[in-house]
Amino acid sequence: MEVNLEDKYKLEKGIRFLTGTQ
Repeated sequence: MEVNLEDKYKLEKGIRFLTGTQ
């Protein structure tokens, strides 16, 4: 399964955002 760098960046950013608000 190929993952786009852009998608990976968005996913990482989203996870950091979620973990930062907790």
